[in-house]
Order: sequence, then structure tokens, then C-alpha cells
Amino acid sequence: MKIRSSIDQTLLEVLAELSPESSKTSQRSWVKEGRITVDGQVVKSPTAIVHAGQEVALGVRLKLVEEGKLRI
Repeated sequence: MKIRSSIDQTLLEVLAELSPESSKTSQRSWVKEGRITVDGQVVKSPTAIVHAGQEVALGVRLKLVEEGKLRI
């Protein structure tokens, strides 16, 4: 999943837009697990500022890839 930020805001605010059905706890865990990138770079701080025009992406869970459970 990807989203492009339209305004300057924190990473958690962008994640809330990207996946509104997910809890903040889940969103924080994605950041901690290194699943979130901003313009292709892993970001490990949920309070990092994402600037207007930057792309935020949620990657797959590494554990699923390692266990061979990911089907594309």
C-alpha cells in the first residue's frame, strides 16, 4: 500500500490515512518492524515529519516472506 502526503504531517498521521481501519498500536509496530518507507527509505520514528509530496509505503511482513507464505 502506498500514499502520497498532501501536507506536512507526522508519519503516524499519514499511516492513519493509509490504513484507517488499523490501530495506532499496529501502525507503530509497522514502523518498529521497518515496514514503512518514505520515498524508498526506511523510517523508524513514528513522529518523523513527512513533507507534502513524499510517498509513504507499507511493505510486507518480513516473517511471511521468510516462511514462504507470501503469494503474489
